[in-house]
Amino acid sequence: MQIRKARSADIEQVTELSLTMQGYHAAFDGVFALTENAREGLASFLGKCVRSRKRLLIVAEEDNRIVGYALATLASRPPIFRQREYGFIEDVFVAEKYRNRGITKRMLDATYSWFRKHGIKEAVLTVHAKNRLGIMVWEREGFETVFLRKRKWI
Repeated sequence: MQIRKARSADIEQVTELSLTMQGYHAAFDGVFALTENAREGLASFLGKCVRSRKRLLIVAEEDNRIVGYALATLASRPPIFRQREYGFIEDVFVAEKYRNRGITKRMLDATYSWFRKHGIKEAVLTVHAKNRLGIMVWEREGFETVFLRKRKWI
C-alpha cells in the first residue's frame, strides 16, 4: 500500500471513490443527492485540487488501483482572530473492501505532516450527525466536538 500525493492521472479513480462517498451521505441526508452532471463537475474540481498550492489530495494506492483518498485545505479565519490559519479536512474515504487496514490513519498522518510543513497546528473537519461511522473514526483519531451546526428548513 502506497500513500502519495495525487496526480492528474488519478482523477478518474478518485472521482469514482468520491461519488461512492457522496452516495453514502445521500442515503442519510437528501441534501447530498447529486446532479446529473456531478461526475464532470467533481472531476474538474479534483483536477484543480491536484494543481492547487492550498489544497492537498492524497491517495492510497494498491496494485495500481486507488482505494482511498483524503482532501485537505489550508484555510484561514478573518483577521480579527489571533489564530487565523488552520487545516480543513474536506474528505477522507476508503473503499469498503480496504477498510480496517490503517489506510485512513496513514492518509491522515500525511495530511497532518503537510499541515505542519505549512505552520498549521489545528486540523478541523465537519461530520454529519447521522454519519455514525465517520463520528467513530474521527473520535478515535482524537477529534473533539467544538461546534454543533443546526439546520432549519424554511
